[in-house]
Formats: sequence, structure tokens, C-alpha cells
Amino acid sequence: FIEARKERPGATRTSWGKFASLQTHLLQFEKESRQTLDFENIDWQFKEDFTAWMYAPPRSFAHNNASKMIASLRQVMKDGYRKKIHGNRIQEDSAFAISRVNTKNKVRLTVAELHAIEQYDFADRDNLTHARDLMLFASWTGLRISDWWSVKRGNIQTLDGDDYIVVINRKTKNEVVIP
Repeated sequence: FIEARKERPGATRTSWGKFASLQTHLLQFEKESRQTLDFENIDWQFKEDFTAWMYAPPRSFAHNNASKMIASLRQVMKDGYRKKIHGNRIQEDSAFAISRVNTKNKVRLTVAELHAIEQYDFADRDNLTHARDLMLFASWTGLRISDWWSVKRGNIQTLDGDDYIVVINRKTKNEVVIP
């Protein structure tokens, strides 16, 4: 399923990565719960057990992350059913899902906090210095991760005497101009 997603025209890590993540989590769940998973034993008990596993430490998934995992599983199940790999139809039941919740109170860093992070000296930990710089770049530009990985020198342009980062947003295909 994942390989087929990778080969789709216009496929990106964003379009198939959630299924790779699901696979990793299912394999870990299978190992820890000592169950053998296949299409036929994905049922209500599995959903309860897998959901409880996702919410339990050390994973402690956020509600919407667990929702995404079950939604991805339903997609894989639907594809397998269409291809006659299995006869399980539980994915067709709309109750075999976890509803997403609206997250209005997202945590955001203040300008002062961003400046404090910028000034922090990681001394002999270059990997953290690099991670900090990437995080600050993402924070100050407001670009989605899928867009900021693609920024190159050619994206820096001078317009009316000022420098800007100019990119075409991958998701919306709109031009974004960032001072």
C-alpha cells in the first residue's frame, strides 16, 4: 500500500508518510500486545486495545493523532477490501473512527521566547544548534515544513531594495513572499 502511494503522480512524503507511521505503530503494538494482526482480526476489540495503547505512556498520543492513525487504518482497510485481499468490512462503519477535536488553544512561542532560544548557547552540542536554527527559521517564516525544506538560495530575491524569500506553496500552489 505504501509503495503504491509513493509511486502516485505528485506523491510526497506528506501524502504517504502517515501510512508509514501507522505501519510502525501497528508493528510496535503487535509486538507489545503479543498479537498477530491481519485484516480479519481488526475489530472493535482491536480498536479499543490499539486506542488505549496509543494514549498510554510512553506514547501518550494527542487525541487528534490517534484519530489520524485510525483514519489511516480505515483507508488501508478500504483499499484491501476493494482489492479483495480481505472480507472484513468494519472500516465501512462510521463509528469505527475517533472524532477529531478542535484545538483552539495551540501553544505558540512569543517573540521574547524566540529571541531567548536564539541566544541560547548549546556550546559543544552542534546538532542542537542546527535543530534550533531550523526551528527558528520555521517559526519566523511561518512556512509549512513541506515548504521550508525546499527553500534554496534562488528563493531569496530583492524586491524594491529589500530581501524576501519567495516560494510557491506546495499545498495551495500560491506564491508566498516573506520579508
